[in-house]
Amino acid sequence: MKKFLLLSATLLLTLGINAQSSLFEKANVKLERAATALKSIAKAPAKISSLENNQRILGPYTSDAYEAANGLGLINYPGTYPVAVYMGQGFQAFSGTKLVKIRFALAQATTVNNVFMLAVTTEGAMNMLATEPFTGTAKKGWNEVTLSEPVELDFSNVEAILIGFEYVQTNSRDTGYPLSLVMEDTPCPTFIYGNLGASGESWYNLGTDDYGSLSVQAIVESDNFADNAVAPRNFGKHNLKAGANADINVAFANLGTKVNDIDYTLAYDGVVGEEQHLQLAHPLNKVGGVFTEAITLTAPEATGVHEVTLTVTKVNGVENGTANNVAKGTILSLSKALPKGVVVEEFTGTGCGWCPRGLVGMGKMRQAYGNQFVGIALHQYNTDDAMYNPNYAYIGLSSAPSCALNRKAIIDPYFGSGEDILIDLAAELNVLPEIGVSVTGTWNSDKSEIAAVATIEPLVSGKYEIAYALIADQLSGTTRAWKQTNYYSYQYASQTGYTRDMLPDDMKFAYDLDASYSAVFDDVMIESSYDRTNNLAKLGDLTEGETVTNSFTLYMPESAALLNAIDTDKVAVCVLIIDAQTGFVANAAKYYLSDTEGIAEQGADRRNLTETARYNAAGQQIFAPQKGLNIVQLSDGSTMKIMVK
Repeated sequence: MKKFLLLSATLLLTLGINAQSSLFEKANVKLERAATALKSIAKAPAKISSLENNQRILGPYTSDAYEAANGLGLINYPGTYPVAVYMGQGFQAFSGTKLVKIRFALAQATTVNNVFMLAVTTEGAMNMLATEPFTGTAKKGWNEVTLSEPVELDFSNVEAILIGFEYVQTNSRDTGYPLSLVMEDTPCPTFIYGNLGASGESWYNLGTDDYGSLSVQAIVESDNFADNAVAPRNFGKHNLKAGANADINVAFANLGTKVNDIDYTLAYDGVVGEEQHLQLAHPLNKVGGVFTEAITLTAPEATGVHEVTLTVTKVNGVENGTANNVAKGTILSLSKALPKGVVVEEFTGTGCGWCPRGLVGMGKMRQAYGNQFVGIALHQYNTDDAMYNPNYAYIGLSSAPSCALNRKAIIDPYFGSGEDILIDLAAELNVLPEIGVSVTGTWNSDKSEIAAVATIEPLVSGKYEIAYALIADQLSGTTRAWKQTNYYSYQYASQTGYTRDMLPDDMKFAYDLDASYSAVFDDVMIESSYDRTNNLAKLGDLTEGETVTNSFTLYMPESAALLNAIDTDKVAVCVLIIDAQTGFVANAAKYYLSDTEGIAEQGADRRNLTETARYNAAGQQIFAPQKGLNIVQLSDGSTMKIMVK
């Protein structure tokens, strides 16, 4: 405890009135994920005692979830660090309560010295509100510390608070990934104090985008908490066809003692509708906790963005006891439903021993969804990989295997965010795209270049970016550079503890193989529109209703070993349309260069023409190549028939 108090005093002296600017310094290092074995990485429930009726949770989220297996850490920077969640809002409602406990969850057991709560005042100073030593080794899961004396909380002059603990970061696989971060509610940034990135000792922001919120919470007491109080959570943006209904999952935090039912209103663009009643499918009969219910939203007939406000008016038939009773979201009403593709960018490599499960996961998605699955396997884990290619966007993928669906949350390519990646992919496919896109490609005479042409149909106006990738399937080789490392092998069984029966059926093959085996690789990114991380493809602003085409030339790789492994009939062009504001992929498509067969109806030279529209055999317009006869309209007004395999 003395060590921490000395460190805290140093913080107060060095930060002083400059606390705010120091707090927002971005770390030059990133948290690393544990290289977990083949087991569920779902969030695990806490096994702790229930809250008393006069207690509530103050924290970035109020459930008992924590990351059970996929922990994070700064394994290359061993040392002792205070780490904390930074809350800039939501804490003010607890002013006047008593802080009695602080609890934290770990993905791996490690040494923890103490817990603390700091306040950043409106003047920019940093004050210690509470600290308490932690004795012994903190266990995996939730750990709880009761303050020796409760602390009265006064947030009248406080701009933000930090709740955290001081832990020992090791460089061991068993204890080096102790931090649990959970993507729940509105994520709050994680800050760590130390000399990271050779910029001097300071609080460094490790961000929220990739990980969520640090699993640390304060427990406060008051005699003035309402028995019937529910706070809805903001529910984000939803794309719906104009006039259509959709059930949207909305999270609600129980700030009271129990919840059997709620009443609520929905307001569209400020116009409040009738009060509606919702009986919970599973009543919540305990203090605190978060429950999720499906709320039906209706997209206004007018296309465009519409503000939606949900207000919980009653809880258990009486007036809602919290002023935090409003949640907001938006609906983007679209004129029609367009075809959808989901890009799955996977970080992998032959030197990654857990990556065989990524190969299986990517294969499952390809088999289940065909060309709607736009897989791009980035072999960037080890440079001696025969398929290594550094030319691609950095999207936060740093541990293998991992993947991002449409450049959103980073998840496991086999388990996804829970138990099965197919669930995540299906959910993403259900999101209507605001931009339609298809792509075609043409080889040059010696098959060293591909002229890619994307057709883009925007249903909204805005700034978007475009990127291209060339992928190849069925790659293999005989040299060591093609051998896939395999920790699921029987040869590693004594170290991993796995038996064949412990593995799912689609992973049992890996147990039977050697620790390094000759794999066949699909969806491999062999070239892209990126030069290192700089995207060379450009796209102007899009205007609603104005279809445009975009061209880009992709080149085959120069490596002779890689070229010899590529079957040009198994090469595909992928195109990504990226929302410039969010960085998320709005839509994606892919086109196998072997898909085109047949000859144009007329004998004219059409190499310089572009596709303006595409129809199926029934004459219905389509926005990506579909199996069977496709009728393609070209920029000179002529058409040609293409048979797509």
